Amino acid sequence: MIARKRIEFVEVPAHLTLEKRVARAAADEFLAVIIDKDRRLIEAALMTEKRVTSLDDHVRKHLQDHLTRLPDIRSICWVNPCRPEEDAVTWLGAGAPAERIRLLGSASPRPKE
Repeated sequence: MIARKRIEFVEVPAHLTLEKRVARAAADEFLAVIIDKDRRLIEAALMTEKRVTSLDDHVRKHLQDHLTRLPDIRSICWVNPCRPEEDAVTWLGAGAPAERIRLLGSASPRPKE
């Protein structure tokens, strides 16, 4: 992927306000660690096209559970390519549109664990 220049490296400066809000949003230390693990991924999404493709549905669920304290993540599209019902290949082929059902802030049911 790198040799074919299909990866774009984006410099993401430390987003301290997001870091602090993640720490405050997490009610316990375990939850803070779960969310903080992917904080840089979320920051990169916020700085680019607001798209995340990840197998980690646990982090997705935790982020959705804390939307009131992390309102700027509502507009991030989160897709799990291993879930057939999310049809990630078709979505990507269509240009990865910001479909309401894929947004973290969507009122749609969360993926089953």
